[in-house]
Amino acid sequence: MSLNGIICLALIPARGGSKGVHRKNMRFVGGVPLIKYTIDAALGTRFIDQTYVSSDDNEILNFSAKSGASTIFRTQECSNDLSNASSVVDHFFNSLDVELMKQDPYVFYLQPTSPLRTAMHLNECCQTVIDLKVKTLLSVVKSNQSPFKSFIKNSKDELQALFDESMTNKRRQDLPDTYYPNGAIYLFRSSDFYNKGKAFPSNGSFPYLMLQKDSIDIDTEEDLELVNRLMEKEDGSI
Repeated sequence: MSLNGIICLALIPARGGSKGVHRKNMRFVGGVPLIKYTIDAALGTRFIDQTYVSSDDNEILNFSAKSGASTIFRTQECSNDLSNASSVVDHFFNSLDVELMKQDPYVFYLQPTSPLRTAMHLNECCQTVIDLKVKTLLSVVKSNQSPFKSFIKNSKDELQALFDESMTNKRRQDLPDTYYPNGAIYLFRSSDFYNKGKAFPSNGSFPYLMLQKDSIDIDTEEDLELVNRLMEKEDGSI
């Protein structure tokens, strides 16, 4: 099933190496490898036509294929510690069939380190695109602390207001709400990516608001322990 009559793909980037947690994409969370939650979320989204896993690691690629995803072997050039998400997306688009790319497909970019982002969230995003005619979308969380009250240190190690100093003295309720991307969901079309100079669209994108508890991004062993505890409280289900 397409999205607004346009083919919709899911891209899950999952390299074998990791600095914070050794081979984290294949670490067991709630009894299964971490990446399986994102594969299942994409496969369970009725608007996504095909789910791809991009990786430089054969174990990840084999597991992903057995789990129902299509696989794309990613070169080392796009898989080292200096590689960014944009290079992964560009490699993905260049790996697709030319005729498919002519359709300017929608793409969900779904990091596998967000296991509490589910098919429900993705289906809600798709319905938002349909109902509100949204062009690009990303998931966000409401900030608990206002950046308008933030400071940096200048060259003399003195505090300097990040924004106008007068804003640091305002009540929090008098300042605008702010949001930050939680990294769980990016949705855009291939033309949006290339029109931004091979970058993810952000300004002008629709904010899909997620709960803090659903926004955990596994980057440390402590994050893994936290997610496992959350799943145990819910009898192993998300």
